[in-house]
Amino acid sequence: MRLRLVLVVLALMVVGGAGVALAAHPTADPATVPRGFLAAHAKVNNIPLATLERALRSKKADLFIEHGHLDPNQATTFYTHPGPTFYVVVSGAVTNENVSGGECRRKTYAKGLGFVERNGGRGHRLTGGGNGADYYAVSMHPRNTGPDRRQVNPPGECR
Repeated sequence: MRLRLVLVVLALMVVGGAGVALAAHPTADPATVPRGFLAAHAKVNNIPLATLERALRSKKADLFIEHGHLDPNQATTFYTHPGPTFYVVVSGAVTNENVSGGECRRKTYAKGLGFVERNGGRGHRLTGGGNGADYYAVSMHPRNTGPDRRQVNPPGECR
């Protein structure tokens, strides 16, 4: 029941555009974004319910919706988020790299698949596949927590 409530609240925030971005983030002119679903029926497993509950505890959140692009084999730096972030791959493939259980883990997600990156931790890095990638990221952060991501040093396990 609790999971259903969390997912309904998240869906309402995304569909209703209830999120507020900090002034330092450029936003797209709504007239230039095609109407309709940007992604639909993307499969996301292992949703961290406790992380979502913590982010919603105050019943207030800052929401960020991003269209990201990675060129072939382009990698981001390692970074963290102040709240959970849902990623959905909409073209190509994205490899998510992070530390889990003392090991560097790399998992690749193709078009139509997604994942959730928890807040904090030791960071994660995204890498575009051989043909590059486009993805949508929906981040839900506690109100007024600052930038949507913070660069961190690569964990020793992932060097």
